[in-house]
Order: sequence, then C-alpha cells, then structure tokens
Amino acid sequence: MSNSNNDSFRLRSHVSIQNGLVIEVSNNFEKFTGYSRAELLGKTFPHIINDMLKVNKKIINTDGLVFIERCFFFTKYLDFKQTSIKFQRDLKNELTQIVFMQLPITSINNPLSFIHQIICNSTLGIAMFYVEDFTLLKANQQYEKIIFERYKQTNIISKKIHEY
Repeated sequence: MSNSNNDSFRLRSHVSIQNGLVIEVSNNFEKFTGYSRAELLGKTFPHIINDMLKVNKKIINTDGLVFIERCFFFTKYLDFKQTSIKFQRDLKNELTQIVFMQLPITSINNPLSFIHQIICNSTLGIAMFYVEDFTLLKANQQYEKIIFERYKQTNIISKKIHEY
C-alpha cells in the first residue's frame, strides 16, 4: 500500500449510530475531534454534531445516503477543522455509519503560519471569523478581554457574532 493511501486512510474517521445513539467510535474519530469514546458513546448524533462539534452546516436527512461536501467543526479544544461528512445507512442492520474525511487546508492553528502569529502577538484585539455566518474561528487574548469587558461573555470561540 502506498503512502498516499495510508495518508488518505488516516484522514478518515467514523462513528456508528443505532436506534439514534452512538454505539461505536473509531480511534481516528477520537484523535480527529479530541473527544474520548466514553464522552461520545450513548449520545445522539444531533447532540454531537450541533452541541459538541458545532458543525457549521445543519444535517437534516440521515435516512439515505447524505454527503456534505465541505463544512467545518470545532474540536474539544476549540481547534477549527474542515471536513466532509458522508452518511451510509445499512437498513438490514438498522445501522448508520457517519464518516468524517478531513480536508487538506492550511491550519489557522499552525504555530508557524503568518496569520496565527499576527493574531497571537498583536497588542490589538484581533479575531478571525468565517465569512458565511460570522462564526468566530480564532481570537487573541486582547479581543477576548474586550468582549468580556463589554458583553460579559467568555468562551466565545465557535460562537456566531450575534450570540455575544
């Protein structure tokens, strides 16, 4: 097997759902999201997608094969990751497997990236938002301090600007 196939496999992770609850979590999914198997097992998939990972696109139909080409989510540690999500339904076993495929992007969390350095080292309050819905992707401590002083809000990463 070539390295590119190994790399491709490493970027895939999944959870399995039965009767509406997560019953299986791959090791790669744990690494990809930062959440442990114990934190995920027994949870509903909408809770994981909407409340834990805060996926930016709503998933409505999981009865058949659904594919979300490009979306992002936040890991347990609020790192921004871009992914595609594919739903595969096995009607015979009443099982749905949801596969996350990490998309190759330049990470805004890369300590060597120019943007990361500007955000972290500035004495000004700087934040980076997702343009489509104004979700806060990254902010420096000065920005977070300004938001706290003005709106008494903490833990603002992953929130949309109108939520604080």
